Amino acid sequence: MVSERVLQKINEVKKQQSERLDLSYQELTQIPDIVLELTSLTNLYLSGNQLTNIPESITKLTNLTNLSFGNNQLTNIPEFISELTNLTTIYLTGNQLTNIPESIDKLTSLTSLRLGKNQLTNIPEFIAKLTSLTRLDLYGNRLTNIPESITKLTSLTTIYLDGNQIKKIPSWLAEKKLEIEIEDENRVDCINLSGNPIEEPPLEIVKQGNQATLNYYSQLVTQGQDYLYEAKMLIVGEGGAGKTTLAHKIQDNNCPLPKIDDRTKGITINNYLFSVKAKNENKNRPFQLNIWDFGGQEIY
Repeated sequence: MVSERVLQKINEVKKQQSERLDLSYQELTQIPDIVLELTSLTNLYLSGNQLTNIPESITKLTNLTNLSFGNNQLTNIPEFISELTNLTTIYLTGNQLTNIPESIDKLTSLTSLRLGKNQLTNIPEFIAKLTSLTRLDLYGNRLTNIPESITKLTSLTTIYLDGNQIKKIPSWLAEKKLEIEIEDENRVDCINLSGNPIEEPPLEIVKQGNQATLNYYSQLVTQGQDYLYEAKMLIVGEGGAGKTTLAHKIQDNNCPLPKIDDRTKGITINNYLFSVKAKNENKNRPFQLNIWDFGGQEIY
């Protein structure tokens, strides 16, 4: 059932032969059939409704350049969206999308693809075919890495990747003309990676700019990289709680229990060596665990 307010908006557009129809925040659960008869539309705004799917009949609106479905309940982008070849902007922020269909690579006129606040876990390689893109929004998703194919999008002026789960900034990303931003989520004209758990390069390096990031990776190649296979374990607690027993059992599960007179006086440090798989190597390395057993008596 279409409300009077919605019908009024549609009829006004029809009467004025307008190319713009805004039905945002009208509590729609589906697109009224009468909308799909407005074939002269170039701008259709349907954000903030309760839409769960996009009907195939929308392909009748072949003149659309701007299509907005933000803040609805969409779970997928249908393949037939590729038939709207005049689209320059698609706004799908704030839905429940988990993937991007490959057919979207046919929308070569797209300049703005906005997919923030969804449930995307990866950026597909085929997105690199959208060479006209100037803005790409992927903030607030579940992305863990950035594909190198994104460097083919040479027209991009802003990439929003903030609020994801990206831990590493690859060196090739710093080679782009756009600066990498890791602090200000509102900054434009950049590669915005703020709000990600960046581990590499160190944040103090990234904050110094793209050239500092490139220098960091260059030094790694020149100097090589190794990892410290050593850790410290502190065992503390009340006297007689079993700290010394735990320290012994870590090293030898079959060792006898210590006697009451063997209680730790002060601190005892034991070294325990075992083998682990080396990071980034196909071999094992010795790992040293330094076990600090603290005395638990009140005097200590």
